[in-house]
Amino acid sequence: MNKKMRELRQEIVNKKVEARQLADENKITEAKAMLEEIKSLEERYDIEAALFEEEKQIDDEVKNKDNKKEKDSVKEFANAARNGFKVNNKMNEGTPLDGGYTVP
Repeated sequence: MNKKMRELRQEIVNKKVEARQLADENKITEAKAMLEEIKSLEERYDIEAALFEEEKQIDDEVKNKDNKKEKDSVKEFANAARNGFKVNNKMNEGTPLDGGYTVP
């Protein structure tokens, strides 16, 4: 929940308290107007929440892509360390005793 969503939620709560007070004082028309304001604020809150979730999902996708790249390099390094950082020259054919030959 971001700052704007918190502010809207607090404003909704405050308006509901005011509407309750107006209803208790038998100021029905003013209470109805307050309810309309509350509905409007709730719609704004819903829009903000949807946008926040969309941004969060996009951020998660970007982080996952970055993490995937990092994981691949970490795996490569770990595998190289396990093999003693030996270079495997896979372009040679035959055995070292025969001299072998390089295949492009």
